[in-house]
Amino acid sequence: GRDGKWVAEEGLVYQEEWADGPEDGNVTNDDYIPGAGPVIWWVDDGYTGKVNEKTGLYTPESHPRVFFLGQRRADGRVVIFDESYAIYVLDAPHIEIVCKKPYPMPSYAVVDKSAVKLQAAIKKKGIPVYHVAPTVVERIKNSRGWLAPDINGVRRLTVNKRCRQFRHEMLTYKNDPNSKDDKPLKKSDNGPDAMGYGQWYEDFGGVLMGNQEGTYEESDIDFEFNN
Repeated sequence: GRDGKWVAEEGLVYQEEWADGPEDGNVTNDDYIPGAGPVIWWVDDGYTGKVNEKTGLYTPESHPRVFFLGQRRADGRVVIFDESYAIYVLDAPHIEIVCKKPYPMPSYAVVDKSAVKLQAAIKKKGIPVYHVAPTVVERIKNSRGWLAPDINGVRRLTVNKRCRQFRHEMLTYKNDPNSKDDKPLKKSDNGPDAMGYGQWYEDFGGVLMGNQEGTYEESDIDFEFNN
């Protein structure tokens, strides 16, 4: 992986669509361009895991929290220009790490429906939070259309080369050979899940997280805001 040549494994979920290496693939030098479109966050919650000390990459069994920093361009394409993966970091400090990156604050964030505490922590920063809840199988079907080239050879999603963790996951995210309904293995799925939530929102919208008062149990709010 060090020289930019990433060797894919067999049975990958996005074997046919994802291209890391070719000039016209998904992995490019595309970067944040001031004024070229809103910054957006695509997020998958997580906490536990382990880093391979040789490579600096998370093991497939890990469940880090993932923030993707993207920019939605005028033509509908999205460029993921940076990533932040973390384990054993609580949500509020992780959000601070992402906010300190040298980019504008996002226009909105897209988060998995079940991650209520994380949604609240992002919203507390004044960022609108949308959640989506498609099944993993539906998300994957939708993501294929973003990753593969269209009839003009354009891919709706490109990823900057600096996003090493995500690139590694895309080349280790596999189908479950024992699944009867095309489900993937729950390994190396953190970035792919964040990607899937974000792409789903861009295509179909999501639910805007409401005001805290009366939306969630009082105890959840105390836990989030008074610790």
